[in-house]
Amino acid sequence: MQRFIFVGVVTIISVIISFSSFAVAVAQPQPQPTLWQVYQQSFKSAKYVDLTHAIAPNIPVWAGFGFAKFSATTNPQTGKVYTYSANGFEATHYDLPTDQLGTQLDPPAHWNPNLI
Repeated sequence: MQRFIFVGVVTIISVIISFSSFAVAVAQPQPQPTLWQVYQQSFKSAKYVDLTHAIAPNIPVWAGFGFAKFSATTNPQTGKVYTYSANGFEATHYDLPTDQLGTQLDPPAHWNPNLI
């Protein structure tokens, strides 16, 4: 009979120890992923759609804005156009009458006086 009680007590103690170690293992905080890991995981299977509009002189705009103008960039000191033969490069001057060119160049919140 004493042996039966001893075995019962040992069994109960073993079960308590087992559950205690399980609870400690569960209670351990898991390391948080870095922001970069979350970013990579989130976009791993993402599909991208490029909605960019090519900006060109003939891009459709509201008639009140007028069209963009493109020309060669000139040297402000000489007034001469930059060329490969004279300067080793060329550059383009863009005269954009608005940021409303089919592609929003500036978020609306930047020019909404109620959101500033």
